[in-house]
Amino acid sequence: MCTSTKSGVSLTIGSHCNSTETFDVNAIIMDKVCDQIPTATTSLTKCPQIENLTLSDPDFNKPGPIHLLLGNDVVPYILRDGKICMGFDNPVCLNTLFGWTIVGKTSINSPILQKQKTFFTKTLTLEKFWEVEKVPEVVCISPEKEYCHKYFEETATLSPQGRYVVSLPFRVISPDFGDTRTMALKRFYALERRFLQNKHFYSAYSEIMRDYLNCGHMNGVSQPAFTEINNFFYIPHHAIFKESSTTPVRIVFNASACAPNKISLNKALYTGPKLQKHLIEILLNFCSSKYVFTCDFKVMYRMIQVNPLDRKFQRILWPFSPDQPISDYEINVVVFGVTCSPFLAIRTLLRLDNDHSDLPLASDLIINSSYNDDIHGSDDFLDTLLLMKDQLITLLMRAGLLVRKWATNNPKVLEGYQKITFRQNRFLLTLKTVIF
Repeated sequence: MCTSTKSGVSLTIGSHCNSTETFDVNAIIMDKVCDQIPTATTSLTKCPQIENLTLSDPDFNKPGPIHLLLGNDVVPYILRDGKICMGFDNPVCLNTLFGWTIVGKTSINSPILQKQKTFFTKTLTLEKFWEVEKVPEVVCISPEKEYCHKYFEETATLSPQGRYVVSLPFRVISPDFGDTRTMALKRFYALERRFLQNKHFYSAYSEIMRDYLNCGHMNGVSQPAFTEINNFFYIPHHAIFKESSTTPVRIVFNASACAPNKISLNKALYTGPKLQKHLIEILLNFCSSKYVFTCDFKVMYRMIQVNPLDRKFQRILWPFSPDQPISDYEINVVVFGVTCSPFLAIRTLLRLDNDHSDLPLASDLIINSSYNDDIHGSDDFLDTLLLMKDQLITLLMRAGLLVRKWATNNPKVLEGYQKITFRQNRFLLTLKTVIF
């Protein structure tokens, strides 16, 4: 709650019960302190104890305006010895400087508010005071984040094949990258020496590059003229090789590399705001339901295309055979290693969700239960979880996105899918048991 104040005032407060004792307070002036308290007339039939008490407000059981709020800094000095309790569901009488004050809760006889409870106190109303004193929660968005969102909305389009096409959000206009091709070529020669030592490494690396080419995720281009080389960016790349793994090669594109005394691609781009939910929030929601499943996107970044005008900043060097010369290629999709790629990927998912509002369960999964390229579904009803899974697959297929590596604690979720093992099921069951 936010309110504005007109001015302040110094008050000397006394009591009609004791005219000799007064105290000073500083107060602020507002148009309205709070609504009338209580909200409805309450019955006094269950409070015979108050008949012989000197009350600070004889009409405490009738709705009335609140003229003054006293805070916790004043309360200790107005309380006196004495308290009368009339049962758990009845008010409590407190002895104060102003007389006996009735606080607590009581039943309301009004037919409109029947069976509800009302809390009343005509002298001490602290809840509204806390609300007035509370600092309003203001969500600030930096100009950089606002620009990234706006630029995405203005430039993101759909290809004829239904794939999303995004543009790189540059912070530097017409950046001078220098001769990054020479820099990338030197890095490749270092990589080539590793190829000579391990033919399996080169074979696995080539297979990934061949897949990029066959899927249309990159294409060959001609080498730019030397006078134009600073208008392009060549990304050096290397790989993490682990022969025993199911994915022995993971290619790393280093967009933070730069030519001597020049700017790198990552330095020239905005990173974009963080759009992911907090992981702990996702896990708590995941573990609070009876039935669950997990899955992840298949090559998520590669399913999102980059504006053709920006692809010249995603060039690489590669020979498909030791006998062939090193050739130039442009990557046509979002690249892992470019600083804005996580923002572009998650923002594309949110755009997909906004463009297709007919699948509410899938929409909730995308917004609240996805982290990077992982999705976590959960619900207490199996039928709802099955519908959630079907809606998710349908929604993602509209943008050419696929999910894989399904795991669940109920086999019915994976009917029609293969590559499911009991080990995965046991893992999810164990996970839920451990957390609870």
